Amino acid sequence: MFAFIDTQRTRFSVVSLCRRYHVTTPGFYAWLGRDESAHAKQDRVLTTEISRLFALHKERSGSPRIHQALGLAGWCVSRRRVAHLVRVAGLRAKAVQGYRAKANIHQLYARHPIGPRRSPARSSRSRPQVVQRTGRSSTAPGSDLGPRARARHPSIHRASQR
Repeated sequence: MFAFIDTQRTRFSVVSLCRRYHVTTPGFYAWLGRDESAHAKQDRVLTTEISRLFALHKERSGSPRIHQALGLAGWCVSRRRVAHLVRVAGLRAKAVQGYRAKANIHQLYARHPIGPRRSPARSSRSRPQVVQRTGRSSTAPGSDLGPRARARHPSIHRASQR
């Protein structure tokens, strides 16, 4: 909140801003006089190191690889902190370019003849299917079952005992 008050104090009085946001005026001025925290200083140094490593890896490394490189360089920081600093710095790794088919590539393969194993004349799918008809009605119970399952089917077994 104090940082916001600091940005707005050229337009409004500090006293009115502090009253509006329910903070004390002496607290604001104490915040102004304080030095940067140790964590903020370390973040600043770490951000410059992250930017250096990012440029060294040709902007292709994301936060996991940068975290690994920082660990190898002797830094002891968490993966989440590195990810946060990478985001705050606005660094984004270049995406790997996906596969894109060449134009008219299918014409190249269309020139090759189909081999003997793929010949449509020898394909089993090209033959008409022979359907064997039996005297049974297709609506009879168990008609869709195989011969062994038909023998165990209770309604068929009862019908054959009668």
